[in-house]
Amino acid sequence: MRVIDLVGKRFGRLEVISLCPERNKYGKTLWRCKCECGNTIIAIGSLLKRGNIKSCGCLYKETRHTVAKKHGAYGSRLYSLWNGIKARCFYPKHKEFNNYGGRGISICKEWLDFNVFREWAYTKGYRDDLTIERIDVNKDYCPENCTWISKAQQAWNKTSTVKVLYKDRLLTIQELAQETGVDKNLLRSRIRQQKWSVEKAVTEPLRLEKGKNC
Repeated sequence: MRVIDLVGKRFGRLEVISLCPERNKYGKTLWRCKCECGNTIIAIGSLLKRGNIKSCGCLYKETRHTVAKKHGAYGSRLYSLWNGIKARCFYPKHKEFNNYGGRGISICKEWLDFNVFREWAYTKGYRDDLTIERIDVNKDYCPENCTWISKAQQAWNKTSTVKVLYKDRLLTIQELAQETGVDKNLLRSRIRQQKWSVEKAVTEPLRLEKGKNC
């Protein structure tokens, strides 16, 4: 695939300096950028072009409190959840950025407005004891790919808890379920509780487990 040259172009406070010689581990094209504040960062080209990354992180720091006070939600748990989503997707210095923005996970344009996100949240049954979960871990934060679940459920489904080797790739249980079409709870039971091999877990017919609680 031909890479469109971004050198010299500006995206918010960032000016693209050069193309990085290697892509990241997810195959994303990387560019070295200089921010107006003087910092230099490495950014994914697709996120720059989509407007998801506009600075080294200084813009995010400067505006988050102003935005929060504007809609009167500063300090609320729901605002903190929303702000955390944006940070993971857009803030290169966030500790979890590589697992979200770094592999192309973003947040839909509508949800960049907290009021829109808040309306969706309460419409879908948000409570303070629930947390947001992406249904497909490889897709963005958006209404059709998100739901509210308990913290216990999220801990059970957490993508970083268990990874297994399948066809020379490390996959989480949820990713393995999406790829093979086998229910993730059944896979989790077979692999973690019954200690089956991954190959057996994805190929053994369900009828052989009749009478077992999987």
